[in-house]
Amino acid sequence: MKIMTKTTLAIALAGLFAVAAQAQTNAPKIGIVNMATLFDNHYETVAQKAQLEADMQAAEKELQTLNQQGQALVEEVRKIQESAKNPALADSAKQKLEADFQVKVQALQAKQQEVNNFRATTQRAVQERTASFRQLLVGKINEIVKTVASGKGLNIVFDASGNSFNLMPTLVYTNGVVDITGEVQALINKDKPADAPSAAPSVTFPGAKK
Repeated sequence: MKIMTKTTLAIALAGLFAVAAQAQTNAPKIGIVNMATLFDNHYETVAQKAQLEADMQAAEKELQTLNQQGQALVEEVRKIQESAKNPALADSAKQKLEADFQVKVQALQAKQQEVNNFRATTQRAVQERTASFRQLLVGKINEIVKTVASGKGLNIVFDASGNSFNLMPTLVYTNGVVDITGEVQALINKDKPADAPSAAPSVTFPGAKK
């Protein structure tokens, strides 16, 4: 009876070990990647920022020109108002000043509206360009992440740069998790044109394995 009990226990333990080994084999392989680092250091991002900065400087110059035109109109309106205070003016002259005043006020209002429209249109265009660029580039980076992850046999890849709704890091601690940021960065730079601006080196997430 004791022999049967020991045999049964041995079989049960062997089964448990087999299940544990199978579970360990089937456990998903997890990796991490710092998407913010890859996006910010991407040569296309650097080029996009440089182009946006140049465009914004050009827009700022145009806005300054419009404001100067508006200030000139304000000065013309002020001069007309001062001239109208002259008690020696004839009625015909006063009527002409009044007509000129109305014309200049309308021109000033139109110029103010032009400035406001230009500012709003420029801001909207920058926002749309930025959002479209981000969407396209993130898609490109994701494809490279998938390639690297597949080559390493990873089942899941988390973004190490992500924050939760309370602006706290979603990944607080990792141990033995593969960080593929550097390899993804290397693949990105393989297609980097020779004249493309340089990007900063990638940052490895603390506690992650290479």
